[in-house]
Amino acid sequence: LDHVIVVGERHLLRLARQHVAYYNEDRPHMSLDRDAPVARAVQPPSAGRIVALPRVGGLHYRYSRAA
Repeated sequence: LDHVIVVGERHLLRLARQHVAYYNEDRPHMSLDRDAPVARAVQPPSAGRIVALPRVGGLHYRYSRAA
């Protein structure tokens, strides 16, 4: 979050909630064999093209298959 200019308390709280969600749902953890604490199902290549979904105001991305 060092790359974000916080404009108020509500903005900071929203960024903190988004970062916690990113950390638990999207970010790979080495101790979990490159999985996130909230595991996702593996999507087969036939599920569609890969799209980038911005997280934490565009600082990070989650890659998923578009239907």
